[in-house]
Amino acid sequence: MIVAILSLSRRTHFREGIAKDSHQTLTLDCPPTLFHQSLSPMPTESVEEQTFRSGQARSITRHETATTSRLESLLQAAHIPGLDFVRALSIFLVMAGHASEGWPDSFWVRVINSAGGLGVEAFFVLSGFLITRLLLREHEATGRITLGRFYRRRAARLLPAFYVYLLVGVVLLLLRGQPVPWGAVVSSSVYVINYYQAFTGAQTHFLSHCWSLAVEEQFYLFWPPVLVILLARRKSLVATLACAILAIWIYRWILVFGIHASDYYLYRALETRGDHLAIGCLVAVLLQPGQAYGKIVTWLDRPSVWLALVVAMLAVAFNDSDAVYKFSVGYMLEPIVISLFLISSVFAAERVDITGWVVSSRLLGQMGRVSYGMYLIHGAVMYSTNRVLVELTGSLTLGFLGACAATMLVASISFKYFEAPVRAWINQRFGGSYRSQYGQAKGQFNAT
Repeated sequence: MIVAILSLSRRTHFREGIAKDSHQTLTLDCPPTLFHQSLSPMPTESVEEQTFRSGQARSITRHETATTSRLESLLQAAHIPGLDFVRALSIFLVMAGHASEGWPDSFWVRVINSAGGLGVEAFFVLSGFLITRLLLREHEATGRITLGRFYRRRAARLLPAFYVYLLVGVVLLLLRGQPVPWGAVVSSSVYVINYYQAFTGAQTHFLSHCWSLAVEEQFYLFWPPVLVILLARRKSLVATLACAILAIWIYRWILVFGIHASDYYLYRALETRGDHLAIGCLVAVLLQPGQAYGKIVTWLDRPSVWLALVVAMLAVAFNDSDAVYKFSVGYMLEPIVISLFLISSVFAAERVDITGWVVSSRLLGQMGRVSYGMYLIHGAVMYSTNRVLVELTGSLTLGFLGACAATMLVASISFKYFEAPVRAWINQRFGGSYRSQYGQAKGQFNAT
């Protein structure tokens, strides 16, 4: 992907050089006979053949343009079913990966374990894509990016639920007389628990999974100001992001093969997972109006491609149990495939076939809308519910599915009666009316 972008840039400069030199005198040091032979007319097509080829090219171009315009229209909507599906699939994979850790070993259990990591990566890619797209849309509409408003909206969306979860978890541990992981509590409260775990190990407790939330918060703090600077200086976003992704790949390879860094650090640090977010950012930039990627976009608008990408995601992640493969190869390939799957899912949601039925499912749509809450509380709700249901039914599958349903129910209640109203109040308190903000809080898509 990076090589293609850079080679495209080199071909552009080459063509410009040819155009610039076309007005200069050309001197050839060759025999006259050879010179005249080189200028002899080539066989030409008939008028009918030229007309057919020209019409065929125009038809392909019109189809690519129409597909690209349709994608832009779909992404402009306040609610995008395809992205809700990606969120739902991501949280389901994360929960399945965590729940299956104690299951008897088998091929499918290994597939589920490997796919759990894809869920986190999909959240990263999706966050990079959505945040960059929202900021670029604001810049296109107003000529500027208001960082204060961006951070207010992020805080209103993410912080209330997190700090309530943190407080409730600490209180329950104190009431039960169980030890409180104060290091994790303090580090997670300021969103640096990923580095706390990277250098002290990843102990199991109710905050263990919050490292990924810390990575995203650090990305939110870092990327918007950098984007503002790049836009102000008219720097190429494509080249900048491509170079950043390549730099992270090289850095991670040095850590794996040269320094032999710990898995805790490689798995959780922003600088080792930043390429996943940056690939989402790059896709958002490449899909801006005026970018010529019609052939790729048209290719993604096929049911067979959507299914092939599902298989490809599972295939590239299957060997993630090998840490060397995961950090050196898997982390390069997986977010690229996920980014293609993300766009393909946006198309799939409007199709009238089996892929459209799955992607636009109301159940999965609701799961996607409350995926942040599900991710936040699944460590507390899923394990206890799963344990009880497995004891009652004797089925690992029924226990897991019941635990998913219970987690989704609690997250939906939290979203409707706590997260959305509090979010609307915060946005109203610092700008806008409560009623309009409450409507947006319930329906607007947001990165999680």
